[in-house]
Amino acid sequence: MTAEPNAPGHNKQYYEEEEQLLIVLKQLGGLSWSEIALRFNESVPEDRHRTASALENKWRQLQKTHHLVDLSHIFLEQG
Repeated sequence: MTAEPNAPGHNKQYYEEEEQLLIVLKQLGGLSWSEIALRFNESVPEDRHRTASALENKWRQLQKTHHLVDLSHIFLEQG
């Protein structure tokens, strides 16, 4: 298994809007981390692109610091 290459946004702090985008994408439900990364990167400037691994790590950090709960399973059950 090869490691993901660093994205241009590597080691840059997340803007609040990027954190909110990540939360929304994660709560959509049913998206893999690679799909989340694709949608995230389509929505931000190229120099802010992130890898799927970086977004997953950021999500875990946000869960701890903002006491976020993953509600994606609720959306999947309703669909």
